[in-house]
Amino acid sequence: KGYASRAVKDLFDLLGETDEEIQFFCVHDADAAGTKIFESLQEATMARPSRRVKVINLGLEPEEAVEMGLQVETFDSKGRRPVADYVDYEWSEWLQDNRVELNAMTTPQFINWLQGKMNEFGVGKVIPSQRVLWKQNSKKLLLPL
Repeated sequence: KGYASRAVKDLFDLLGETDEEIQFFCVHDADAAGTKIFESLQEATMARPSRRVKVINLGLEPEEAVEMGLQVETFDSKGRRPVADYVDYEWSEWLQDNRVELNAMTTPQFINWLQGKMNEFGVGKVIPSQRVLWKQNSKKLLLPL
């Protein structure tokens, strides 16, 4: 429905009570609701203060989707759709009647797109050490069938 669930917000708040910086990544469609999902996870709202965890926006933005040549869906808006404050006026207006869903990408295209987004933030895949992998595999071998 375009809003992060209360359970996710509660979890972020709970995890944010530590001194360790914790990062979360938010991936969303290029639609008005998607921009609000990110904004409501990070920013203060009437119901909650801003998060103490860091939420990084990896979402598909409208300009990016159009540049990629992804299929744009148009619709008749029954009213003004709220759009996050970080979206500039031109794209905020565009989002009133248009959207691009993440599933407009093929699976390989999506994986490449997401890896590119992660690379922008210097985040790569977490690959366990050989020792950790060996321990996990040996535990599986010892489990009764």
